Amino acid sequence: RERMDVLKNYIQNEQPKNLAMKKSINTHYARVVAKVQGFLGDLEYVKNTYKGDTIPDLIARAVIAHRMSKKVEAFALMDQLLMKEPQNPYFFELKGQIAYENGDIDTAISAYRSSLHFLPEQP
Repeated sequence: RERMDVLKNYIQNEQPKNLAMKKSINTHYARVVAKVQGFLGDLEYVKNTYKGDTIPDLIARAVIAHRMSKKVEAFALMDQLLMKEPQNPYFFELKGQIAYENGDIDTAISAYRSSLHFLPEQP
């Protein structure tokens, strides 16, 4: 009887937490994969794989646009991401990187400051 109570307690209390955690991990993982694919993947493969309007799609396409020296397109995609999640420090960090690598130092500094504002404990 005691084992059944422990199992019921786990199912009622712990399992939903684990499912939410798994969903969060999968969401973050998809974003990281999209960013890495954007920077390191084959251009045609990435363009054909990330065609939608999901956050991973926009991340990959922004990085691809940056790699292809399409600065205006890259910034437009970053702005779309920031409209979806205006307090996401990682989007500001990526925008800062794209700006810096394109020689737009003022925009880079502004984006990095915004990133630090939303995640101040990070280097």
